[in-house]
Amino acid sequence: MAAVRSFPTTIHDSSHVSVMILDSDVLDCPTCCKPLKSPIFQCTNGHIACSSCCVKVKNKCPSCKLPIGLGKNRCGAMEKVIEATRVSCPNKKYGCKENVSYENVSSHGKECVCSCPVQDCNFAASSDDIYNHLHVQHKDELNQMIQFIDSILLIITGKRKKRN
Repeated sequence: MAAVRSFPTTIHDSSHVSVMILDSDVLDCPTCCKPLKSPIFQCTNGHIACSSCCVKVKNKCPSCKLPIGLGKNRCGAMEKVIEATRVSCPNKKYGCKENVSYENVSSHGKECVCSCPVQDCNFAASSDDIYNHLHVQHKDELNQMIQFIDSILLIITGKRKKRN
């Protein structure tokens, strides 16, 4: 997944440059696949892991078995990249306009306020509450939307009958 991020060009310069990350997985811990958070540790071969994974793997690098963690060999460069990276909220499609730090995107996504996607409904709440709201307050609308989507899918995927 490609992502465009802006970073200051220098510490003393307030202008920004756009950076495109072609593989956002590089910002995730290779062991647990969750967003990297400080502190980030690296072994002497340069492999990285988040602090919670270092504990889980008993401070042995999962890639090469060299020591990792133990309060030393922090990967300061990667910590700076993670701290400077801002991403759109995963609930952007539900109306959240927040750009949050990459390391906090999961926690923000659970807490942010989303708008109900049903036209003329002004309900706003967390994504979990929106899900429940849709199934309680808009059950009929949901069934109609699902039937509508199913009928479109049938038209798209169905075989055409030959006309005489």
